[in-house]
This record gives sequence, C-alpha cells and structure tokens, in this order.
Amino acid sequence: MADARRFYARGDMDEDRIAKLEKLGMVWSHYDVAWEEGLSAARAWAPDPRPAAPTPPGRMSLPTSSAA
Repeated sequence: MADARRFYARGDMDEDRIAKLEKLGMVWSHYDVAWEEGLSAARAWAPDPRPAAPTPPGRMSLPTSSAA
C-alpha cells in the first residue's frame, strides 16, 4: 500500500487503478489511517466523557399500581 500511496501522490497512478482502489476503501494518507486507528482505540478505552444527567426527584422509586 505504501507504493500505491507514493505513486498516487506523485501523480504516477493510472486513473483506473485509482478508481478500483477507492472502490475498495483506499485511504490515500497514512496519517489519516493512523489517526482513525488511534481515535478508534481511544474511544474503546476511554469512558464516555458526557456527564450523567441528574435524575429528577421522585424518579428513583418504583411506580406503584393503583388498585381499582
């Protein structure tokens, strides 16, 4: 893949090959690949950064059924 990226960057790659590689999901920048892999790993490792919403008073008790 490194050669394909190098040829693409130099403009030495055939348009047909570019289209075929892009159809397969080719990412031309290895920096973008590294960024996405790192971001994915961070998401899997880190807890959800959003704070939990406070529970309104009275919502913690179980609902009671009224006998008719």
